[in-house]
Amino acid sequence: MNRSFGFTLLMFGALAFPICPIFSAEPPPRDPVYIQIDNGWKGLYGHDEEYAEFSLRGEDVKIQDAYHIFLKQGLGLMVGFADKKEFGRNNDVLAAHAQWELNYWREKANKVESTTREDLSGARKDLRVTEIRVFNKEGARMTSYLIGLGSEEGVFVLSISPR
Repeated sequence: MNRSFGFTLLMFGALAFPICPIFSAEPPPRDPVYIQIDNGWKGLYGHDEEYAEFSLRGEDVKIQDAYHIFLKQGLGLMVGFADKKEFGRNNDVLAAHAQWELNYWREKANKVESTTREDLSGARKDLRVTEIRVFNKEGARMTSYLIGLGSEEGVFVLSISPR
């Protein structure tokens, strides 16, 4: 190896090492981070020492901001994290979070119905899918799907609904 190239490489490494985020003392970003992949995006959302990873596939998928994703015409996704301090000290954080969300919608809508969709969450005990149907005074219905991934500190949330 050429000495000047080796010295340049060593100097670059010495300069880059302190600013590299992997070796930094800075906390990870609070907002979800997205990486473009073949036919879509991979999302990573960290909270304290935990993170959720999710893939969004399709040529229509567009990231609007860290928390709002356009999936296709008329369908959007909202990403969030609900701290368990918000909805009580229940041992079942997924059930407590779903109830907390339903209470929110009951304050806003004329009628709210929900179904836990075990057929969509499979055998995973750390995942809960709740179908929420919200009705206005005229009886029009909006259906959304609340996907909760349980963690030590709360629930990572993906909410899929019409835009």
